[in-house]
Amino acid sequence: MTSVTKLFIGFVAAMFAMFGVIYAVSPQLLAGLAGLQANASGLADIRATYGGFQIGFAIYLTGLGLIRNNHRSALLAIILVVGCVFLCRLLGVVWEQSLSGFNTSGLIFEFVITASAVYLYRKVAAASAVEL
Repeated sequence: MTSVTKLFIGFVAAMFAMFGVIYAVSPQLLAGLAGLQANASGLADIRATYGGFQIGFAIYLTGLGLIRNNHRSALLAIILVVGCVFLCRLLGVVWEQSLSGFNTSGLIFEFVITASAVYLYRKVAAASAVEL
């Protein structure tokens, strides 16, 4: 399970890093896909909020889950962060009564990642309990 867990954490970290870099370098690309229009100040905020957060989270997951082998903490962080993004996106779609292709893709990705992290967290926690 350790290699699957490491692979999963590495995949999530890579996805966050990739999207973080895209948001930092070319925020108008993903903002446009999401239906957002922004002036220069808004683009700077998108770079900071989306790019900075996602790059930072990727570094955190890499350090915690891959370098230090603290899989439980990395998985819990994924559950909390991606799960909250999923719930807030779902709330926004329901609230605004608007489901775009961008949000559909986001909901699917976020649900699959969160559910996978919950599954792996339970497996890692059970294995840790057996080792005690």
